[in-house]
Amino acid sequence: MQFVHTTIQYLTGMGVKKKCKTNAGFFILLLAISLAAACSRKSEPATETEAPPSAGDPYCGRPVEDFAMATRMILERADNFPKPGEKAFPFALPNAATGNDKTLSELHRDQPLVLIFGSGSCSTLGKNAAWMIDFHKRFGTQFQFAFVYIRESHPEQGYRPDKYATQIPPLHDAEDLVGRIEAAKSYAAARDLPFPILVDQIHDETARNYSAWPVRLFVIDTDGTVLYAGGQAPWFFKPFRNYKHKAPVDPKLQSLPNTPMSLEEFLERYIRKQ
Repeated sequence: MQFVHTTIQYLTGMGVKKKCKTNAGFFILLLAISLAAACSRKSEPATETEAPPSAGDPYCGRPVEDFAMATRMILERADNFPKPGEKAFPFALPNAATGNDKTLSELHRDQPLVLIFGSGSCSTLGKNAAWMIDFHKRFGTQFQFAFVYIRESHPEQGYRPDKYATQIPPLHDAEDLVGRIEAAKSYAAARDLPFPILVDQIHDETARNYSAWPVRLFVIDTDGTVLYAGGQAPWFFKPFRNYKHKAPVDPKLQSLPNTPMSLEEFLERYIRKQ
């Protein structure tokens, strides 16, 4: 609107209105200018803090209540994530250790990035983080690593199957960003993670756009192109070659995008090709 207002002032000063035979002609000209301005705004590339919208997502900002809600959310978000060969969705998220925002492009600027999404109450990451530290030791000279802490998988006030009660300490699903940052700090400190841990906004924009709940793996090249997009967790989550989730796949979830190759195998093949 500022563009249109400034243009009107300019054209009026130049006497354009006088050259139009009628007021109708003048307003048609202004309408054309307005449409051009709108098109110009829509064509601007996304910035680091913007991401493609997923309008109408009813799950953002809410604890996962039960298996039915988890299944619906996963299915409705199943195709959101950036596929191999596509550009990764940009973001700027707070670093749990410093509180300062870190952009995706900063993370992959110098080397390809291994991007891990998850939470402390996740059945695959809460009780077993050793593989992440091992991968960082093995591949950390060729890849950057970063963890994005997202909404809790099995919070104490929501979906928490009995079988996890003795395996994972009860964690409250944070109600604000400060609480989620504290949860991320505790998670990183307890496991001595040697790489940055970022924190998704409390309305879950990044997890939504990457179809990342409850846990997901990506590798992003230095130009922002997705090289590897891991399968939908927990059923198709495969960090290393002999990993297999024991729970049976619900028939509703059989059609989800699935990457048969593990992250470990992908990283090894990538290094061999260099």
